[in-house]
Amino acid sequence: MKFVHQWEPSLPRITEPAIFICGIRSVEATLANHSHIGHVVSALDSTQMPAWKKAVKELPHRPADWCFCRAPNLLDPRESLDGAAYSELVDSIRGLIDFLRAWTGSDSMLVHCHAGISRSSAIALTAHSKITGDPGESARCLQTASASTGGVFPNAHICQIADSLLGFEGLLVASSKSLTESKSWK
Repeated sequence: MKFVHQWEPSLPRITEPAIFICGIRSVEATLANHSHIGHVVSALDSTQMPAWKKAVKELPHRPADWCFCRAPNLLDPRESLDGAAYSELVDSIRGLIDFLRAWTGSDSMLVHCHAGISRSSAIALTAHSKITGDPGESARCLQTASASTGGVFPNAHICQIADSLLGFEGLLVASSKSLTESKSWK
């Protein structure tokens, strides 16, 4: 399974199953251009989610399987969450993991957040790792796919929680860190 990190939804059609990663502004065009997308994950913070849920109902190309994952936009892994925010994120990631367990990888998945860089790449890495069973290989595939777009910064909090829930024993966390090691947090 391959990744498609889309900054421009006008990329050529991909016909085999893939995990598409994009920002919120590219969701509608990506769904219209790739009708085989059967699963979508929206990863937005709690201030964005209510309006987005209403907007989704109006999309002309709307897959039936849609997961709404409330996740704060914490790009810098040194940022922490307070107790209530962390509990909300854990509950949200539990729902995401249930959604991913039902996805076999036989159709494509679109994962988006606001910009298509942090939350979406963490969830896409998690989804791919769930299919392959190998977070290291999944990280290498994601790095290759995102090389021409400036790379990705998987959300460390999402990866840490997903790693624990999926039993990857630190491999998902290490793989996500390998994608951000050379990047500066200033």
